[in-house]
Amino acid sequence: MKDRIKFSDEMLAAVIAGRKTQTRRLMKPQPVLNGNFYEVFGAGWSKGIKRVTVAPGHSLE
Repeated sequence: MKDRIKFSDEMLAAVIAGRKTQTRRLMKPQPVLNGNFYEVFGAGWSKGIKRVTVAPGHSLE
């Protein structure tokens, strides 16, 4: 992790007192295995095979 989590004084006191045991962090979307393909936002890939979902109005030129 590059950045430290910044706690308020109240949260820091809760960590030290043992009342706070976990902290949630936002994560980037992780690839999902769908059959033999990994997918993120409709784009997929496998061993040497790539698939991209094209939105209406997009050009492949």
